[in-house]
Amino acid sequence: PCERTEEAEACNVQSCNRNCVLGAWSSWGTCSKGCGSGKSVRTRAVKKPALGTGRCPRPTHGSRRKFKVCNQLPCSQLLPRGRDYLQCTSKLDVILVVDSSGSLGRYGWAQSKKLADILVQAFLAEKDADIKVALLEFSSRRKTKWITHLPGGTSEKDVAGMRWFRSGTATDQALGMAQAEFVYGRPDASPVVLVITD
Repeated sequence: PCERTEEAEACNVQSCNRNCVLGAWSSWGTCSKGCGSGKSVRTRAVKKPALGTGRCPRPTHGSRRKFKVCNQLPCSQLLPRGRDYLQCTSKLDVILVVDSSGSLGRYGWAQSKKLADILVQAFLAEKDADIKVALLEFSSRRKTKWITHLPGGTSEKDVAGMRWFRSGTATDQALGMAQAEFVYGRPDASPVVLVITD
C-alpha cells in the first residue's frame, strides 16, 4: 500500500464569538478645575477587539471610563484678602478673542467688553507676572481686526476703543488668526487663548 499523502490538523478551534478584552486603567488625568471641585478622568482602551457577535462596551461606559472629584478647595480660600481674582505669576502670552457679532445684542456686547476690560486690568495688575496680551475683535470674515498684537501689549484704552461690528460670526477664522499670532510670541512663554462669545 502507498503512504498517506495528506495529513489533517485541527485549527481555529476557539469560539467564533468573543467579547473584547479591555486593557489596564490609565492614570488619572489632569483636574478640570484648579479649585472649586473639578473632575479627573481615567479610561481603559480595548486590548483585543470583539469577534463575531461578541460585545464591547462603548468608550463612555462605566467599565471603560471613570470620574473622580478633585481640587475641592473653595476658590475663595485661594484669594488674598481684598482681592476678587487669583494672582498669576506665570510668563504668559495671552490672546483675548472678543466676539463682536450682532447675535450678542447691545447688552451682550456691553458685558463682553466689560469682561475684556476686567481681564486686561487683572493681567496688567500682576507685578510678579510677565504677561503680554493681544486683543482680537471678531465678527464676520470681513469684519475681524486686531486691536493690538503680542509684542506691543494691550491697555484698558485699547478695550475702550473697540466698536461693536454687529455682523456675522466667523469664530473659526478668529481662532485661526489667534493661532497664527503665536508666531510673534515668546518661545519661553505659555500660550493662552481666551474667547469671549455668546
